[in-house]
Amino acid sequence: MKASLVVIFTFFALVAQAKIIDVQGHRGARGNRPENTIPAFDFALEAGADTLEMDLGITRDDQIVLNHDRTINPKRCQWDDGRPLEKPILIHRLTLAEIKKLDCGSLRNPDFPHQILIPHTPIPTLDEIFERYKDAKSKSGNLVKFNIETKISFWHPYDTVPPRRFSDLVLAKVYQHEMLNRVVLESFDYRTLKAAKKITPCIKISALTQNPFENLAHTAHDLKAEYVSPRWNLLSLQDVEEVHREGAKVLPWIPNTMAQWEHLVKMGVDAIISDYPQDLFNYLHQNEYVSY
Repeated sequence: MKASLVVIFTFFALVAQAKIIDVQGHRGARGNRPENTIPAFDFALEAGADTLEMDLGITRDDQIVLNHDRTINPKRCQWDDGRPLEKPILIHRLTLAEIKKLDCGSLRNPDFPHQILIPHTPIPTLDEIFERYKDAKSKSGNLVKFNIETKISFWHPYDTVPPRRFSDLVLAKVYQHEMLNRVVLESFDYRTLKAAKKITPCIKISALTQNPFENLAHTAHDLKAEYVSPRWNLLSLQDVEEVHREGAKVLPWIPNTMAQWEHLVKMGVDAIISDYPQDLFNYLHQNEYVSY
């Protein structure tokens, strides 16, 4: 009887100590579908992603659309009638109506040869994303979350709206769709994060960085950030421990191999952003790092 109790208590102790890692689909599922599109997010959700990671730009008429760069990349998008883009076009110089004339599902990213193309796929708006996934749940049974990046640069101030305006527009949509508890706002440009925290102190923010000299714990402390999000290969065990002592979580981007995931899991990260959410989910599931 005593031996049985020891086994039971040991089992529950191990369960309690298990590290549950949030699976985040980078730009939806860039390795499998055209990035930042509805097909990519649908695939990521079906694959086991807990969180959909995406990038935001502001059109000339102040509409929020999904696109990784501040410009439309001719290698990723063309006009819907098949005409190529002659050069990159700033999102902020286009209206939403003009944006919707683009096809961003017909050109394969050469870095992802297994990406399945979906011709005539338009650039979605943040409204469309929130409406489509309002009731969507991950495999855990929890409502899907959103990690949304403001594409803005201190060095290119006229490429988009000012930081405070950017934050105002995004937060207005978050409130309109009642997504405050499901959104994390991320950026390499911390001005939008600071502005968002000033407007809405309870908004969760994530400091993106690829600076090898940045003290991540100091960044978390200074920004009052819930997350820090470094490039995966810049992260050390000491970084993870120091950030955790600040009460923040660690969210590296974008490891895409099992060896990289294993390395990060051993360091104790809280979430992983990957171009292959299906493979990441399968790896974590097999090793009991997901709760379902």
